[in-house]
Amino acid sequence: MPTKMKILIAVIVVLFATIIFVYIAGGFAMTSVKLPQPQTNSTFPLDQALKERRSVRDFQIKELTGEQISTLLWAADGISDVKNGFRTAPSPGALYPIDLYLVKSDGLWLYNPAHNALKLVKTGDLRIELSKAALNQTVVATAPVDVVLVADLDRIKPKYSERSLQFCYLEAGHIAQNLALEAVALNLASVPVGGFVEVQANKLLALSSSQTVLYILPVGVKK
Repeated sequence: MPTKMKILIAVIVVLFATIIFVYIAGGFAMTSVKLPQPQTNSTFPLDQALKERRSVRDFQIKELTGEQISTLLWAADGISDVKNGFRTAPSPGALYPIDLYLVKSDGLWLYNPAHNALKLVKTGDLRIELSKAALNQTVVATAPVDVVLVADLDRIKPKYSERSLQFCYLEAGHIAQNLALEAVALNLASVPVGGFVEVQANKLLALSSSQTVLYILPVGVKK
């Protein structure tokens, strides 16, 4: 076998072994994941979702699929008008100061609505630590996914000044309701969690000084 061919094979073997090692070690070979297309053609009636929505705190030990996560995030605050960049939830001045973070068993992820993708922020399962920040509420630790709504005041303060935080809370409410109703349509369940220590939650998510956690939304399959 020619020397160049031997070298090429050796390089391929090393790269493959490195990828396997990263996977086994619980790391990630990629820091950004493109989500499947959200299912936006549901025939589930809105009035039925409104009737069936309840706060649920007991979930099955079952991971959500990529399609379920994609559809949940799109419904919550995804792009509904590609041309203008408008989203499913109303936002003051179309400034969209709310970011959606996902706390899952494989790490902390940030949702990118424009590309329907998740960006890895931090590796490791942070659900127990997030539960501690949320006054030890068990549901935060046991849900397969915690969607955390984070406000970035730098995006909205230049226009709305002292009313910025108020508007962020209103927008977070719109997003949370969207997610809760879509969860019902997907045969899932959720619960809005507003009790948490902000400083502790902000530190866990490594947020900047202009960011703050507003809401935690555990989601999963109801027991």
